[in-house]
Amino acid sequence: MKGLCAVFVFFVLFGAGTACFADDSQTNSLPDFLTHTKFFGDVRLRYEEVAREYEVASSPYTAGETLDNSDRYRFRLRGGFETTIEEHVLLGARLASGSQSIPVAATTSWNLGEQPWTANQSMADDFDRKAIWIDQAYIKLKPFDFWTLSGGKIENPFFVLDTIFDSNVTPEGFYTGFAYAFKDGPALTLGGGYFPLSELKPDGRELLAIQATADMKFGPSEFKLGVAQYDFNVHGTSPYWYQASATTDTVTDSSGKKTTVVTGATPTYVFNGNTADPTNTLYVYDYDIFDVLLEITPYVFDTGDMKIPIKLQGDWFENTASDVKQNTGWLVGLQVGKITKKGDFQISYNYRYTEADAVLGDMHFADFGNGYTGTAGSTLSASYSFYKNTWLTFTWLNADSIDNKATVQTNTAQAANPTFILAPYKRTNSSYDTYQVDLSVKF
Repeated sequence: MKGLCAVFVFFVLFGAGTACFADDSQTNSLPDFLTHTKFFGDVRLRYEEVAREYEVASSPYTAGETLDNSDRYRFRLRGGFETTIEEHVLLGARLASGSQSIPVAATTSWNLGEQPWTANQSMADDFDRKAIWIDQAYIKLKPFDFWTLSGGKIENPFFVLDTIFDSNVTPEGFYTGFAYAFKDGPALTLGGGYFPLSELKPDGRELLAIQATADMKFGPSEFKLGVAQYDFNVHGTSPYWYQASATTDTVTDSSGKKTTVVTGATPTYVFNGNTADPTNTLYVYDYDIFDVLLEITPYVFDTGDMKIPIKLQGDWFENTASDVKQNTGWLVGLQVGKITKKGDFQISYNYRYTEADAVLGDMHFADFGNGYTGTAGSTLSASYSFYKNTWLTFTWLNADSIDNKATVQTNTAQAANPTFILAPYKRTNSSYDTYQVDLSVKF
């Protein structure tokens, strides 16, 4: 990755130098690849407080026990470019912050841990240097105006809310899409893709997806409908994300002194609420999700200086794989305003209900209930842009456990850590309140 960055920087500097030392007739021109390249990025600073209260039916916790609030400071950095090679060919890349591990200690102290499927990075670990990852790397072909093909690690090409995919997820694989807009009529799209989730071997995992959308505008009003099928073939495989718990042994030297040594590591797989087999290592189900989304903007208030759209949102989804019991979910929401320039505001509210196996847990919205399924509750957010491309956001997320979770997972390492309690146990009156303050800047 460092080599990729170095090569790109070299070409930028080389191109700039060539422009500087060109003859007088070309001193005001830039290399072609720079004139056809757009750069983009954003930085978000976050303060986050999480309050956890739960009731479990198993040791080591007592009914109604409340944990102390957990506070952390986080940032998210993303930056990239997209270059038009010629009319039909584009390439792009984006780098981002984030953690590749889930460092949750197996103790009774409360540690939220990281969420590696996002670009969030906690400010912790004694000022150590933070990693930068490849967040996007893609080639996009457009043989005709109505036909697009793309491959690599790409921006999510589907019309989605944050019910099935966290907004930070960037799929890896291949996508093709067709689009056609009728004059004075709807704009239609049909797209699908193949996305490997692991190496293609007997126990490999993959996602097959297809979606059709229709977008109709009536003056300032807009109506958009999406119907999709996402087939996550994961049954009988293990989640990618896990926490490695050290295994130890006691050895005795020649003097009789005993020492504890680390002999290996045992993975504790992170199912994020999904049903696991009795060993807590394998998915019990596939996740074949049928999804219907609707966004309606019935009215846009125009004050002269500001346009304030009113948007209604709805999403219904069901895991149609065989034998799944807790398999449905839905979301309804309202948004007023939109951040586009200095002085704009945006207020949004939604309520969601996601049963344990309605969606795949390790793609799920990471901020709601620490990313677990088997939850329901509200999200309220308010944003205001006080400078160009700069805005402040306050968010409250309340995730309550769904009491009728069918399968109770049991695992010693999970039982020892409250981070995992929200999903593995059947519980009543559990709540997970998250408060966030974000400062965001983009270019």
